[in-house]
Amino acid sequence: MDLQDIVVFIIVLLAAGWLIRRIYRVLHSASGTKQIGACDQCPNNRDSGQPAQIVKITQKPDEE
Repeated sequence: MDLQDIVVFIIVLLAAGWLIRRIYRVLHSASGTKQIGACDQCPNNRDSGQPAQIVKITQKPDEE
């Protein structure tokens, strides 16, 4: 293995570690609290005092 392979291996390990840590934090913060994430400001969080934003989506009329 040359130096380039070692540097790439370290970068891949760091990226994998970051991804695993991020997944663990999301799953661990939501376990047992019925929250989607750890944020209190998220409208999807049931404990949030903010109402959910509702957006009406309509289709454009067909042009002939």
